[in-house]
Parts: sequence; structure tokens; C-alpha cells
Amino acid sequence: MAPQAPPRANVLSAADYVRKLFEIKGLNWAAMGGLSVLWYGHQRELFDISVVYDLHNFQRIKDLLQEERRVKCPKDMNNLSATRVLITTGPFYNDPHCSQDADVEFNLIPSGK
Repeated sequence: MAPQAPPRANVLSAADYVRKLFEIKGLNWAAMGGLSVLWYGHQRELFDISVVYDLHNFQRIKDLLQEERRVKCPKDMNNLSATRVLITTGPFYNDPHCSQDADVEFNLIPSGK
């Protein structure tokens, strides 16, 4: 059985949450994959969010995400490979247009040197 995508409203809420976190801290990032395609107007199912970040900001990003109660980071998070983080979204967090709670996968991909 194929995995079920979280509701689009939850994925977009997670993306907006990450955008705000990164922009408040002045962190450079760029959307990749399905999220960037969606922003260009193509309608497709989104299972996760993929973001590339400036490798030099890894420790700042790690510290920032670990402080957030709605973010679940792996204990072995490192800057050598992509890291999968879960962001909890939904009515509990007053996320707009979300009718149910859902964890959204957020993939952090380090840029080159």
C-alpha cells in the first residue's frame, strides 16, 4: 500500500512555518522538489518538503529546530547528509486551513562547500 500524503493544507502550513523560522533568523534556504513545483503552479500531491540550506549555518539550524516543540529532530542529525525532520501541524497549532493534525516530513539538504 502506497504511503498517504498529508493534507495539502498541513504541508503548506509546515512550509510557511519553516519559512518564517529561517527568515526571522536570517538563514539562507531554497525550496526544492514538489514544493517548488507547486509554487510554480503545477498541482501535484506533496508528501514532504525538501529544502537546501547553507552548509555554514548547520549548527544554527540544528539548534533552532531542536528548540521548537513542534519539530522532531533525529538525535544523530549531522551536516554530512540529508536529514529528515518531522513538523507537527494542524488545529492544535492554529495552522490556517488545517482540519486535522498531521506530521509533515521536512528534508534538510546541505549545500556544497
